[in-house]
Amino acid sequence: LDIKPEVTRTEIDLIWSRCHLKENGHLDFYQFLREFGYSKRSAHYPNAKQNPPKRGDADFLLTSRKLYGDSVLVHGTALNAIRSNWDQLRREFTELDPYRTGYVQSDEFDDILTELCPQVNQEDIDMIKLKFQTQSDSRMNYVRFLKHHAPLPELIGLVDESNKNPLPTINEKSPRGTYDRSVLNQLSNKLRRKLSDSYKQLRRTFKQRDPTNNGSIPVKPFKEILIQYKCPLNDEEFYTLTSQIDTKMDGTIDYNYFLQQYVKNN
Repeated sequence: LDIKPEVTRTEIDLIWSRCHLKENGHLDFYQFLREFGYSKRSAHYPNAKQNPPKRGDADFLLTSRKLYGDSVLVHGTALNAIRSNWDQLRREFTELDPYRTGYVQSDEFDDILTELCPQVNQEDIDMIKLKFQTQSDSRMNYVRFLKHHAPLPELIGLVDESNKNPLPTINEKSPRGTYDRSVLNQLSNKLRRKLSDSYKQLRRTFKQRDPTNNGSIPVKPFKEILIQYKCPLNDEEFYTLTSQIDTKMDGTIDYNYFLQQYVKNN
């Protein structure tokens, strides 16, 4: 091509890496225009020539990333990243929702998405929130988000399956609920007072000590982490706590359940 200034092979490779390719590896010309040559007509992909924008179409708002479903919800690189990391996103969101409500806090959603998909920029996040954030309390509906971005249709059912098994709540009539409730309340207040400001860092530390990424760690490293965050417990307090949060009764601690019950400010 007779392009001035000349485009080098390295620059072409860089451009290609940013393009949203079809499943067969080919590049859609209109997608290329939307990514690098925005105009009012090219924004209305894929039928701009047949149906150009008219007065009244969202009051002439920029529409290249606001209409026509997930193909224009976020830019191509971000979409590919979300779909590539979809299963990991599903596990992370589910772990943050022990009671399987289908929602997580907005800041938690942002942290997970940017951590697993660094290609997602703030503009993409804003577009996602327009579609999946509740208006009443600003929580994110991660179930709808996952279903909308599932890379394969058959994976949609996996989202529903993940939300069928909430973690058990403490039954006061069970052996795990026979402790003096005032002692447990005092312990809960102590943990929240000392750890709530370090919620994000604490969760990250737990995940670093969980190489299999199954959401739980043994009792010993759990105790070490509490000491690391300057929240040591005496033997009675630690026994009381672990008796309540060993949800699987196997000597491991479900740290997401612990964070939700005893650390996070609700």
